[in-house]
Amino acid sequence: MDELNAATDVAHQKGYKVSDGGLTGVPLSLMVWKDYWDRGLKNAADDFARRVFSPQSKASSIYDQLPSSAYPNRPFPPAASDIVNRYNWTVQAVSALKSTQVDFVNFHWYLDDAKGFGEVADYLRRVTAKPVISNEVGSGSDSPATVTALMQKALDEHMAYFNWFSEDINIKGSVATGGADAGEQAKSAKP
Repeated sequence: MDELNAATDVAHQKGYKVSDGGLTGVPLSLMVWKDYWDRGLKNAADDFARRVFSPQSKASSIYDQLPSSAYPNRPFPPAASDIVNRYNWTVQAVSALKSTQVDFVNFHWYLDDAKGFGEVADYLRRVTAKPVISNEVGSGSDSPATVTALMQKALDEHMAYFNWFSEDINIKGSVATGGADAGEQAKSAKP
């Protein structure tokens, strides 16, 4: 974070705005889930997990590992070591970002749940006291409704910056139909 602060000082002297490089959606989603759980909002935590870590999600393997109202004694964080490492790093990064001079907190989102996207943005805004942006949002879904919902949520969240990122492939590696038409779907979102 020292390097980020030094770079931010230089950028601010030149009149530029700065964000971090982008926190990722799955570890951030675990942080939001844990925030609900720790505040005693078990139903909200269960609902969030069902939507964000659904069987259709690229993060579906996490769902059955999380504590829930039905299985409150499951350990947290989930046992998968790559998830634990990414989660722990993200917890430290979010904590450190609170005291930096960056103008925005940036996160990447490749999960299809628009409500979850908004919940992550709200959480980051609340815990860092900084405006939130996203310079990488994408979907593996072929549904134009998913693209529109995510774009609409970014508008609803009053994000200063939002960038749809499409490699024109879905998460299974086949050609996407929804992502390639993101520009057309953006026309449906209402400011």
